[in-house]
Amino acid sequence: MTATLSTLTHIWTPLTIGHTTVKNRILMPAETIVYAENHIISDRHIAYYRERALGGAALIVTEQQAAHRLSKGSFHAGCTAWEKRVIPQYAKLADTVHVHGTKLFVQLFTCGVHDKGSIRSGEHRGYHPSLTVRRRWSWGRQRLTSWRKVLATPP
Repeated sequence: MTATLSTLTHIWTPLTIGHTTVKNRILMPAETIVYAENHIISDRHIAYYRERALGGAALIVTEQQAAHRLSKGSFHAGCTAWEKRVIPQYAKLADTVHVHGTKLFVQLFTCGVHDKGSIRSGEHRGYHPSLTVRRRWSWGRQRLTSWRKVLATPP
């Protein structure tokens, strides 16, 4: 059976996700586009997301935004969300897509320490989203042994 626009009418109906209602069921998932300037969403990002909103996306999920100062990962042009200096660009992005009736979700992430050789020197302790793992983790010589214990412990 071939789908036609007339058989896919539910795509154009609103959808409620938690406390957010979107105008249709067209979603743009997160994509790593690394257009950041000094780890802030750039005007190039905003233009990119504006085009998706113009195209009819009801919900856009931004690329990953670092939730901690050490968690940018290996994305040297990636975005950060933890600093106050990013707020004006987030506001500009929201205003730009809201004009087209598009909602915006921000993908927060932490991938651990953004390492440039400092892990080996012991400069940083490991950061983890789980308190359970953090309590069991010891950074340094015990690193592999500690992870083996964590992985071997039943939930």
